[in-house]
Formats: sequence, structure tokens, C-alpha cells
Amino acid sequence: MSEAIPAVGAGSFVSPSTGSEGTVGFGSVTHRGSDTGLSSPDPHVRASSAASLGLTATSESDGGEALARLLPLATDDPSPLVRCAALGALARLDAAGDAVRDVWYRTLTDSDTRVRRRATDTAPVVCVGSVPHSHALIALLKDGEVAEGAAWALGELGDTAVSAGAVDPLADVAVHHDDPLVRE
Repeated sequence: MSEAIPAVGAGSFVSPSTGSEGTVGFGSVTHRGSDTGLSSPDPHVRASSAASLGLTATSESDGGEALARLLPLATDDPSPLVRCAALGALARLDAAGDAVRDVWYRTLTDSDTRVRRRATDTAPVVCVGSVPHSHALIALLKDGEVAEGAAWALGELGDTAVSAGAVDPLADVAVHHDDPLVRE
């Protein structure tokens, strides 16, 4: 007799750092499952749960529940890893409403560079058609840690960025920035 194979996305594990046993599976992190993953003390579990939630919430009502769970994680979770995952999940939900844009805007001033970079990565999805949010990206051209991402995002936003007045600041960065990656 062959051994049963666990369902894809499900299984058990022993944490190498703590030695404690646990289980993983989409049921514990989706909108219909418990909030166990999102409230786990382990930031890796919370981040994985947030990312899964962004992938599994497909209907309009599921998206509303997912938004309610993800919005505070993107700005208030103590772990930058979780904040990044929640921000990416919000972008994947394709819900570029005011609440998502407001949270996105707050992440631009996050103390962790990784979160600010993730914000520039998600800008073309979250900020489509938003001139005020393009202004915020223009200001990030002066942040040496994320200037490259801000320049890329402004390029992806196209006409919206042009309407926000991004051409001259981008030209200035292309000529004068210290980092060759930002200049290109």
C-alpha cells in the first residue's frame, strides 16, 4: 500500500529554529479559513498568509474581506516582510480604490527601505490615473534608496506621470544622479 500524499499547499513541518511542529495549508490562510496564519507570531507565516490571501480572494465579496485584513498589515505590522507581502497582495487584488491608495501612500515613508521599494514596485497597479500619487513618486526620486524604483514606476505610469510633471525631474535624475542604475 502506498503512503497518502498530502494535498498541494498542505503539509506538516518542524520549525528548524524552535523545533515546534505545525501544519501549513491554504485553508488556514484564505478568506474562509481561520486567521491563524495572519495572527501567527512568526512573521514568515504572516507574510505567506498575506500573499496567499491576495492570490485566493477572487470574488467581489472575498476581495472586500481580504482588503479588510490586508490594509492594516501593510502599514501596521511590526515586520517589514509582512508589510511588503501585504502591499503586494493588495496590488494583486486589483482594487486600486481610495483605501488601497491611502495605505500605499503611507508606505512611501516607511522606515524600512524594502517596504518603500515594494511601494514603487506596486505603483503602476495601485496608482493608475492618479496624478497626486505620481507627485509622491517624483518626491521619491530624491530618496537614494528607492530612486531607481521611483523612476521605473513613473515610466510605467506614462501619461499620468507626464501630467504630474515628471519629465523634468526624470531628465534631471538621468543626467545628475550618483547611481548609474538610476541614471539609466
